[in-house]
Amino acid sequence: MPQATDSEDPYILEPLTIDPAQFPNLTEGRVILEELERRTREHELLWDVLNAPSDVVQLFGRVFPDIQAANNVGLNKTEDYKVYQNNAVVIEEDKMGGIDQPGLDVYVGGPPALVAAAIQGKVEGSNVMYVTDGLRGISNWKGSALAYIVRDLLPLYYFHNNSGAHVLWYTFSQLFKRRFTPKRYMDEVQSDTGFSVFRLNFKKFLSDPWMWWLVGVNQWHMLRDCGIHIKGTALVPKHKTTAHLSVHHTVQCHKILEDLELGFPVYKLGNRKTGLACDVVLKEKKPPRFVDSVGHIKSIIGEELVVTNPLTKEEMSERGYTPAVLRAIEYPKDGELTQTMAEDLEGVIKTGGGKIRHDLRLKKILVQPQGEEDCSVTRAVWENTRTGEEEVIPINTLYTSLGPSMTHLTIGESPNKGVLRKVAENIGFGNLQEPIMYATAGTFSVLVRVDKDKIPEGHLQMFRDHKAAGVKHMMRMGEREVRVGNKRYQMFAIQCTAGGHFPIQHAHPEAPLNHIRTALIPVLGLERDGVSYDIMQLRSCSRGVTALNVIRAAAPASNLVMMYGQGGIGMAMSVSNGLLMKCLMGIRQRLGRGEITNSQYIECMKNSTFGDVPHWKHNVPFARDYTRLYDKNTTRTPGKTLFPLKRGLLRVLRLVKFI
Repeated sequence: MPQATDSEDPYILEPLTIDPAQFPNLTEGRVILEELERRTREHELLWDVLNAPSDVVQLFGRVFPDIQAANNVGLNKTEDYKVYQNNAVVIEEDKMGGIDQPGLDVYVGGPPALVAAAIQGKVEGSNVMYVTDGLRGISNWKGSALAYIVRDLLPLYYFHNNSGAHVLWYTFSQLFKRRFTPKRYMDEVQSDTGFSVFRLNFKKFLSDPWMWWLVGVNQWHMLRDCGIHIKGTALVPKHKTTAHLSVHHTVQCHKILEDLELGFPVYKLGNRKTGLACDVVLKEKKPPRFVDSVGHIKSIIGEELVVTNPLTKEEMSERGYTPAVLRAIEYPKDGELTQTMAEDLEGVIKTGGGKIRHDLRLKKILVQPQGEEDCSVTRAVWENTRTGEEEVIPINTLYTSLGPSMTHLTIGESPNKGVLRKVAENIGFGNLQEPIMYATAGTFSVLVRVDKDKIPEGHLQMFRDHKAAGVKHMMRMGEREVRVGNKRYQMFAIQCTAGGHFPIQHAHPEAPLNHIRTALIPVLGLERDGVSYDIMQLRSCSRGVTALNVIRAAAPASNLVMMYGQGGIGMAMSVSNGLLMKCLMGIRQRLGRGEITNSQYIECMKNSTFGDVPHWKHNVPFARDYTRLYDKNTTRTPGKTLFPLKRGLLRVLRLVKFI
């Protein structure tokens, strides 16, 4: 990014002068809003990328060139989403012969993989390769509001109005209104601050029995952790709940970063000078009939982690909040990930002598036998996304965090594969990962222009706050003063997200339309004199979740660790997930070498006794039972399938290819 004018607020960039002839009028999002209204009326999903007029997109690029480059604002292409159409990776026996060069430590995918790569890069970087397919701009990473909200670091079902039953009810209710009272429905979408932006796509849901299983198991987890959202109905005590694990796991990020000594921030916690992390309330809510969600979460994870400071009416007015906002509540323990996180962490890898590739898509993982019914990765086969050619890279260790761009991991053809295994695969049981459901949000970037002659300087603070209106987020990506002739404007780049469309990769248009009309415009006061805006780009933001609705981890080979199914909270968990991948790699390699038994391996996860962690010389801050997040049943499945032992009755059955 260009040099900031205030070291305490790196998001404020140095002033810029633009010729009036190159400063187009902003359109108040007219082009995109009209398209959203049309699609809502005609029941058309957000299957493509919507952009502002080209001259406005070019203005954004002149004012915020680094933000545009990093987030692809106005530059994403609809065809890039084809990555989600063929998102299976295959494990096969390596029959290529000997390897004539040392294997690399390869990290592929999103933030957890990048953090894990940076951990190694700090101490032994020359063997590191960090890989993406070059399409980060369409990912949840760059579509996310980058929120770090402690009370949200848990499954959605902890909030009773976001449970599966409620999403089903909202979906039926909205379908009924849209069918029989379309005008009333359109009015509700654009005026009701309580409109549910979560929706189930029945056609997609009913066509995939695995989604039925996933939703059913998700509801079981809800009953286990929360009961029916009435005090005393949960099936397990608080210390055994998912929240007790996921929140403690995530908040260790601060200790991890302190030990890592990167020299730059990865999280930016809210404060009253450079931007609060706050909830805004746009209408009074009725007293809850169920357990208060935030109060319940406080009782599980501790009062000290969920601190609230309601702003007074005077404080809200001084910051620039309009009368449309009834209340604003500061959460000083919350914040966001930094905009430059990716570039900064990649810099650590490069400084350590590692390599960065943004043009490879993982297609195959090749393995050789190791020990008894186990295997290790020897090579990985990739598609070069620029040339279309195949590349093969020798592997020492492999870490993957690929989100919904890898929904299936299957075992390739093998003469050792038995009849039962083939039958199971033919009826849909061949995926080594837990079933993943799309939970797709609508994401959009906004350019706001504030006339500094009409809006007081103090009122600019409101634009800097990271605001959440329920599940509708608004986050500042950057700002700078722009001088046009004799006028001075403060211009803001704002990232917004809303919604969840299950289990489909395209968002429904009502989610961003409702966000813009009932949250973005009234909260930021975009219809005030002296404020104008435009919507730069709007698109679907695909995220993948499993039945547990937090992270899943797996290690099907002795030097392969996978993390997936993180959903919308995955960004906040990035740092802790990166270290957890290193912890799992350490104990999985010991299992592969025969230094520990399988039961000891599970005990290590259960007690967080990871021992010596590769490339980590500090204490491991984790202290929870991680077996709840781990795929125990697939630990040695590729090895057992591709390289089975044949002895006794097992030998006979396998010789006749029955198992």
